[in-house]
Amino acid sequence: MQLIYVESPLQLVNAIHIISHYNEGATLYYRDNGTLEQQKQFQYIFQYNKRLLIETTIKKIKIHRDVSFFRNVKFVFYMFCMLLNSLKCKRIVVGDLRTPFYKLVKFKLKIFKDKKIIVVDDGLYLYPFLKQSKSNYDNVVFATNLPIDYIGNFEILDIFEYKGRNKKELVNGVFVFIGSKLVEFELCKLEDYIELLIEVRKICQEKGATKVYYVPHREENVSNLRMYESLGFVLRQVKEPLELHENVNGKLGCSYFSFYSTALFNLASLDIQNCATYYSIRPNKRFWLKNRQNISDVYEMFERVSSIQTIEVEKCINKIGL
Repeated sequence: MQLIYVESPLQLVNAIHIISHYNEGATLYYRDNGTLEQQKQFQYIFQYNKRLLIETTIKKIKIHRDVSFFRNVKFVFYMFCMLLNSLKCKRIVVGDLRTPFYKLVKFKLKIFKDKKIIVVDDGLYLYPFLKQSKSNYDNVVFATNLPIDYIGNFEILDIFEYKGRNKKELVNGVFVFIGSKLVEFELCKLEDYIELLIEVRKICQEKGATKVYYVPHREENVSNLRMYESLGFVLRQVKEPLELHENVNGKLGCSYFSFYSTALFNLASLDIQNCATYYSIRPNKRFWLKNRQNISDVYEMFERVSSIQTIEVEKCINKIGL
């Protein structure tokens, strides 16, 4: 028996790979953070994988992002309930090292050393987090295709069975830009992001694009997306993580562009036949308002180990004079 706690659609996809890999029952908790797009993606993933989830008990934890006393009490209550349930499980799966539940379970393992935690991949945050971390990760297994073996001696589980399954032919001339919630997370200014998109659009045209899709992150601001459309991008919404969408439906385009996007890295890693080309847009370091070291670590990882080509765009610099 295994207990699983996930907070995002990509965590859920990878947790289901864990269920399939071990082929045993599970209790799966997933967090509803109150956003409609997140719920749509969750429900699509559950429906698509219902055959693999026959022996899985699914429980929703409704904890929205508002900060209130009642919300915090609910959060503690749910964490305590999951911790009690984990006592009966031989395997505990979490989606993020930064979640309070991981910290609770890690503390418990100091007493009960017969269990292991499996951390499923939820994006590129993991690489700089582990690179800069001084924590002990004994009894922790990382289910990820990130090259974390470059930065430490970690136990890694390869659960990505869908590598190379995409057979659909590429559509020549169709390029794909993968959006990120950089503006929403205040990592850069909206005007600088727009300036950068204008440069990306020019680069795509120079490389022969006849159409450029903009595939937004589920949490990007809708009014901002309308502005991006006015730059010449064609908005292309998908109802599941892009990696899963392409695994089921085939490639959206022949070339992919983004920043330090998790989806870009995963698509390039899973494309073992090198069907498409992948480009990471790297603006001047002053473009970023915060988290510069983490972002720099990820770009360096791209350059060292993946099939992603880096395009440096020096023009896009914010005006704060840093």
